[in-house]
Amino acid sequence: MEMEGYAVGAFAFDFKSEKCYTVSANIVSRILEAKDPDAALILFYMMQEGEQFEQEAAMRTLGMSRSRFLSAMEVIKGETKADVSSTSGQDEAGKQTESPAPSMVNTARVNSMPSYTRAELAGAMKNRDFAFIYTQAEKAVGHPLLQYEVSALMMIYDYLRLPANVIALLLNHVVQETERKSTPEHPLSVSFRDIKAEAVRWHEHGITTVAEAERCIKEWEKKRSAANRVFRMLGITGRAPSPTERRYVDLFVELDPSLDLIALAYDLTVTKKGALIWPYMRSILLAWSRKGYQTPADVEEGERTYKNAASSPTHTGQDSSDHEYDERVLRYFQQTKEEGK
Repeated sequence: MEMEGYAVGAFAFDFKSEKCYTVSANIVSRILEAKDPDAALILFYMMQEGEQFEQEAAMRTLGMSRSRFLSAMEVIKGETKADVSSTSGQDEAGKQTESPAPSMVNTARVNSMPSYTRAELAGAMKNRDFAFIYTQAEKAVGHPLLQYEVSALMMIYDYLRLPANVIALLLNHVVQETERKSTPEHPLSVSFRDIKAEAVRWHEHGITTVAEAERCIKEWEKKRSAANRVFRMLGITGRAPSPTERRYVDLFVELDPSLDLIALAYDLTVTKKGALIWPYMRSILLAWSRKGYQTPADVEEGERTYKNAASSPTHTGQDSSDHEYDERVLRYFQQTKEEGK
């Protein structure tokens, strides 16, 4: 059956309808190689939904963030060139292998939203709240608003139902973000494309008050700061990270490990694979997150504890994968200690 442009056959038996599907061995191999439980869970969900499969519904049902979901989907679809990255963000042939950024998805959704006639927009100007945000929007973009920009502003106010004081804060936030990203070599200006995408983002986060907006902005700034530290640690500096790089790093930050733990996962990845393989590094951090590790010391102590438990005479051999020790990690620590002597 075709789903979202790629074929997935699922090896699952439906006892009610007596239907049986088959999964490509390549898909199974990719998931096992990546040791990715998210990818396996999504595949089962696909099998259940069949042709009714929708990404947004899957994210809600499975409780996954967009970055986490898209990363797992790359494992299923086998987009290895986008995932295997030196820090240049290019594939082996030197071509960019970037996936669409989440903000582009938001913009596509906004483009299908309602537009307004000149008469409707003229009538809206009689509303004091709309007249206020109209003035604020002109200050943000630095010019008198064109009709399509007024229509977009009306969509945010009327269709998304964001209050005027929240929209004013949103406009100021977009201005600050644009100034932060702008450089003398590549100056940027505020566009209504950015404003619309950010408005949809706020709407999806359920932001309806200034207090909620300020809380979310602080949280996003904290995550951005953490992501920037990860990028520097990975050597991704002097250029904007690719969407694939940003998506994986955002996922790492969501797991809330220490920077030293991310550095350890990176070192294990390049030691084992010879390059930065994003899904492989992600699988390491996900496994550590499930075991509650926050620092390299947690990893070494925890893996030794699991190994000792596994070698105990009372060990049943029926522990879940979350309680299995990783011999490669213990060998890594042993080798590091020997090299430090």
